[in-house]
Amino acid sequence: MFKKALLPAAMGAMLLPSIALAGHDDMKMSMTQAIQKVNDAGYSKIHEIERHSDYYHVKVYDQNCHKHHLKVLSNGTVEKGQSHERHPTSYDRVSALTIANNVKAMGYSNIKEIDLDDTHYRVKAMKDGHSHRLKFDAISGKQVK
Repeated sequence: MFKKALLPAAMGAMLLPSIALAGHDDMKMSMTQAIQKVNDAGYSKIHEIERHSDYYHVKVYDQNCHKHHLKVLSNGTVEKGQSHERHPTSYDRVSALTIANNVKAMGYSNIKEIDLDDTHYRVKAMKDGHSHRLKFDAISGKQVK
């Protein structure tokens, strides 16, 4: 990843990748080593890892599916940052078939689309000759207003 640094120039500012600046990159740890440090700290479900000049920013899920932001410093220390509420996993969600059956049981037909985001299914279906958009909780399968 190239971070940008703004440097003054005689006729205005000049934008250069900071990776090219001498002495700017203090990270001596490899990505593999950072991942191992995160695993050693008890996190095995890494969602994203990004290298910065002096640390790695890591987004992980714990065993209870809570999302956490971690920093792995160049000295190998893992610092816990921001945490988020429980993130549903595919094991927690009802299936698209369950949603389709719920929609049919509600009197809808001709289902055109079932779309899943992190927490909801969005459905397009017909009822009484009109197109409707419906929203269902991905965990319970119940319709959301």
